[in-house]
Amino acid sequence: MSTGHTEENETVLFNLKKSRKAYLPEYGCAFVLLILLIMLRFKGLALSNFLIYLALVLIIFSLTSAEISRLATRYVITTHKIIVIKGFLKQSKKNVYFHSLAYVPDINISQHRWQRLLGIGKIYIHGGSMGESLSIDNIDHPAEVLKMIEKLVHSTHKNN
Repeated sequence: MSTGHTEENETVLFNLKKSRKAYLPEYGCAFVLLILLIMLRFKGLALSNFLIYLALVLIIFSLTSAEISRLATRYVITTHKIIVIKGFLKQSKKNVYFHSLAYVPDINISQHRWQRLLGIGKIYIHGGSMGESLSIDNIDHPAEVLKMIEKLVHSTHKNN
């Protein structure tokens, strides 16, 4: 999370990415496979080069896919809108302005048990007169982000 300024004299309040905690299974698989390789090597078990390379490729693939998935979607929350940026080479950008969300019927947090334990979650924003909706997936501290969005929507509603 960081602050900054955009072109239209807006203040960037949050730059959010998906949390690494959401990808613990991928990191865990890579870690277990690496430990297994190290243990087999120290036990003196002769592994073929093919198996060693295959395990290393799986480790690298697991870590790389987790990081690419995590970094491919970014959320920028400014004083006037939420910007959802998806992709690396081919980027799509969606702007959801708070003035269109002034009559938002639904802003919710969704968290599974394991997500609550890790402090991550998903924020769903439904509604507005324009039918705008989006989800902010697997972010750290979703309750804090939700409160900020509610304040921004409320202040936009008061100003209109």
